[in-house]
Amino acid sequence: TSMTMMPIVVRIEYEVNNNVSNCGVWMALQTLEGVMVFTTADYDLNPKMLQDRLPGYYETDVTIPEKWLNIGEYNVIVGVVKNNPVIVYNR
Repeated sequence: TSMTMMPIVVRIEYEVNNNVSNCGVWMALQTLEGVMVFTTADYDLNPKMLQDRLPGYYETDVTIPEKWLNIGEYNVIVGVVKNNPVIVYNR
């Protein structure tokens, strides 16, 4: 018997109370053994999300394509990060 594979969509809903900038919402997927499968952030596909984020309600959808994951159980970790500029190379 064959099983139909479908993408998995994780919707992250959150509220911003004050103007913020250089801040993003991220998600990580981890096996129960603690192996990190992948991470992503809402600014990966939309760098404008690092600009001013005004107060209001926001939704971010993360789509995990079918066949990306093995059969098993996973932990979804969601967080907010304030990005501080880091000088990697200064000439």
